Amino acid sequence: MGRNGAICTKQYSCLGSAPVIHTDRQILSLLESEDADVRIHAVKVVANLAAEEANQEKIVEAGGLTSLLMLLKSSEDEMIRRVAAGAIANLAMNETNQELIMAQGGISLLSITAADADDPQTLRMVAGAIANLCGNDKLQTKLRGEGGIKALLGMVRSGHPDVLAQVARGIANFAKCESRAATQGTKSGRSLLIDDGALPWIVQNANNEASPIRRHIELALCHLAQHGELACLPSSNLQI
Repeated sequence: MGRNGAICTKQYSCLGSAPVIHTDRQILSLLESEDADVRIHAVKVVANLAAEEANQEKIVEAGGLTSLLMLLKSSEDEMIRRVAAGAIANLAMNETNQELIMAQGGISLLSITAADADDPQTLRMVAGAIANLCGNDKLQTKLRGEGGIKALLGMVRSGHPDVLAQVARGIANFAKCESRAATQGTKSGRSLLIDDGALPWIVQNANNEASPIRRHIELALCHLAQHGELACLPSSNLQI
């Protein structure tokens, strides 16, 4: 559970328990190696290190976020893009890192990666990264403006339950932040989720047979309903 109750999850961890990072710059320098095998190994190590809270800010401070975003932008290797997105998702569990990811154009790069990818695991990593960012109240307008919600909705084309669960988690996080802002009087008007066309998919999946998807959708609907966002829908559409 992340900031203000946002649901943040690790997206990549395959090498067992990672130590607190000590040789960060040496490891991170390998992300820029000319040897593709070295780059792949390095990005896996960094992703695994980023799964540990104690390492997350240190990786960013050492330039790791910049290198990971560059890999998303420039690499043509599907595995590198997948694991880099997973590493970014792990770094995005940290509030300070969330703001830096946004400031460095992370949403745009994640959105491009999502549009180009077909592999469900790559899409899961990207959706997980965006979902973690959706839980930060301060980033809502910027995230939406840079295509974050549209990118999430675009990934439902996969149909893979793991991808859909991350999309649903992102929507639930975003709806929770909007609901809190409305309660505090810092937001008025219609939900940005509805403005970006998320409502049909939300309603369609309210009874999804996969419990992780359904649970997140139920949370999103509850937050939207608290502020009258669902008043225009027939009650038969909202049996959850």
